[in-house]
Amino acid sequence: MKFFFFISAVLLTFLSCRKNSPEFFKGSVDRNINSCSGSTGYVFIIKYITKNNTEDSLSTLTLPTQFKLSGTKINFQMRNLSNTDEVMFCNTMITPPKQKVIYNVKPQ
Repeated sequence: MKFFFFISAVLLTFLSCRKNSPEFFKGSVDRNINSCSGSTGYVFIIKYITKNNTEDSLSTLTLPTQFKLSGTKINFQMRNLSNTDEVMFCNTMITPPKQKVIYNVKPQ
């Protein structure tokens, strides 16, 4: 009988543990950087609020066309670059914010 309860508890714990989906961030499109680009176009700078309620910024090549206007307020999810993502190239001596991939972009 104890074995039955033990197995039930293990299965219940296993089934109730789910991977959390990535959180949404609130931000706004700051500007594009004409001196940095990729095959998808210019790099855009996004200012956003972090989990710690502080302001930060990122650079991205994955901003959908309908949001490529400075001042546009957006909600989005983000992730780090993987080996298959495109890396931006800059032809001037600037240091843009860290490049991220943004997705599930929605207006605020």
